[in-house]
Amino acid sequence: MPDKPVDVRISAEAVDRILADAIRGLSLLPRRGVEVGGLLLGTADAGGGISVTVDDILAIPTEYAFGPSYSLSEKDKDNLRAVLRQWERSPGRPAYPVGFYRTQTRDGLSLTPEDQELFSAYFPDPSSVVLLIRPQPLGSSVAGLFFREGGEVRAESSYLEFPVRPRGLRKASDAPAPPQPEPPKPQSEPAAPVAEPAPRRRQPRWVSWACFPF
Repeated sequence: MPDKPVDVRISAEAVDRILADAIRGLSLLPRRGVEVGGLLLGTADAGGGISVTVDDILAIPTEYAFGPSYSLSEKDKDNLRAVLRQWERSPGRPAYPVGFYRTQTRDGLSLTPEDQELFSAYFPDPSSVVLLIRPQPLGSSVAGLFFREGGEVRAESSYLEFPVRPRGLRKASDAPAPPQPEPPKPQSEPAAPVAEPAPRRRQPRWVSWACFPF
């Protein structure tokens, strides 16, 4: 994003899990479905700009005491506090809460007063982010990121909206290309025979990332 020192990276696995949770919510109620939400788990740093990596998510259920919107009751907040204590950032912990996500089945992408209260009360770190997703059963869903600037959050709209889609619908160009193997070096003389074939090298596992640098 121009003039915004923000870099947020979300793993393909985390994107798939969010979208699966979102589509599940759409199926729970006719027409608009219900909204769902949870924690973004990963690492974050606010030194010299916001840098966030999301490796996974953890859904936080709600009893829908106020209707199909994702608005937490006091019982839901008690559960959230307990989960946050379990995942509290500590030395040696590879992932911890770096923000939260929520689906939005209403028009637009904007933070509600409840979102802002949740963000302020439970995610006070300057590097914390909110990810809103407007899910679509078919095709690409639309997402938007929200973050703090000088301690304030622009709640009425995201600085940038972008498409997100399951891996099965992503373009081949979305994933980084694996490295090409080096050609075999010419040998000046025949190689000595061996009694057993050399063990095959295990291929590295390449992780696809949905990268949203701003």
